[in-house]
Amino acid sequence: MSSSQSRDNFFKAVERGDIDAVNRLISEGADVKVENDKGETPLHIAAVWGHKEVVEALLDKGANVNAEDEEGNTPLVLTTDEEIKTLLQSTAKLLEVAKSGNIQEVNSLISEGAKVNVKDQDNKTPLHWAAEKGHKEVVDALLKVNGINVNATDWSQKTPLHWAAVESHKEVVEALLQVKGIDVNATNQQKETPLHWAAEKGHKEVVEALLDKGANVDAEDENGDTPLDLATTQDIRTLLQNTDELLKAAGRGDIDTVNDLINQGASVNATDQDGKTPLHCAAKNSHEEVVEALLGKDGIDVNLADKNKDTPLHSVLKKGNIDINVLNALLRKEGIDVNLADKNKDTPLHSVLKKDNIDINVLNALLGAKEINVNAQDKDDRTPLHLAAKKDNIDINVLNALLGAEGIDVNIKDKLAEQTPLHWAVVKGHKEAVEALLGKDGSMLI
Repeated sequence: MSSSQSRDNFFKAVERGDIDAVNRLISEGADVKVENDKGETPLHIAAVWGHKEVVEALLDKGANVNAEDEEGNTPLVLTTDEEIKTLLQSTAKLLEVAKSGNIQEVNSLISEGAKVNVKDQDNKTPLHWAAEKGHKEVVDALLKVNGINVNATDWSQKTPLHWAAVESHKEVVEALLQVKGIDVNATNQQKETPLHWAAEKGHKEVVEALLDKGANVDAEDENGDTPLDLATTQDIRTLLQNTDELLKAAGRGDIDTVNDLINQGASVNATDQDGKTPLHCAAKNSHEEVVEALLGKDGIDVNLADKNKDTPLHSVLKKGNIDINVLNALLRKEGIDVNLADKNKDTPLHSVLKKDNIDINVLNALLGAKEINVNAQDKDDRTPLHLAAKKDNIDINVLNALLGAEGIDVNIKDKLAEQTPLHWAVVKGHKEAVEALLGKDGSMLI
């Protein structure tokens, strides 16, 4: 389908008020700011036809509330629907008061239903403006709204975090970094991250905050410059140099250098080009002393994931030979999440069960972890028990270890064939496994 046809289909769906089609087309990439031959956006059309639900959806996805058609009319000017008029007025007002920092008006407008993801002519949201101006209370209020897009980009592809970093609003930076899903390494049109900006502007506290949340110390902009290349003060240069060296020293297991760099303030949560932290690097290479040293550092985030969504725990378990001492060191760390999934929705437990040779000691160590979810499902809806039951050469000790886990559910069906672990054991002809599964739950259906 041509781009013009896609655009026409989007406008038609908006005009007839087909909210399901509108949402589907947006999810497929339809541009909420696209214009027709009259300079009208989808928001103009939805406002004219009185489709409030569509208006709300468009605003939620970043439509420009102040967009003008070729005659200079905004959606507010064109609508005759009083509810839509009120919504557009309050949403447009929210952009203004977020910029000025009037927290009372911000709270009032939010309570009235103003849409927080709306954009202005510069593609800035209320959060962009509040972050840029350093209005911490406004930022906090906006971040409490369900569905807010903390990674929204403006005309230059800057996020609110870029702007807070540029202007050295440390408290705003820290508030944004607490939001689940924040992209600390988002890039603008010049491929600059917030860390590039903070380093270039000489904002050391902001640099430290970004590094502690996993900022990529080696990120390159369109000119090939890293944050270190752009750093304008010696203390920031030293911090970035030490942090970069910590990543390398951790990977090669140089415990003396690691300890020295940690004592000099190198960030233990900074990442390399692959999104790996020093802990990833040390754990993957079985450097137990380095792992212990890093885990002993205040503020270390043991759950940071790399670009494949692998945590340090995944890195250990996906190795050919798993170091049980490194594994146990990670599992002992308070706050570790043993149920985080990688890009394939594999938890650490799935990763172990997908290996050709499963070390029963490794499996038992994981099963003994606090809050382990033994029924987690991967992208095919398969649990670790499915994976054990469908192996060609099943290890009955592995199967029994899983069956002995608290809360194990033997009747979960996978997605592709809607098969339970028992189905798979039967298909594979594993008599002993079939008996073990039936013994766990006599009501199980084949």
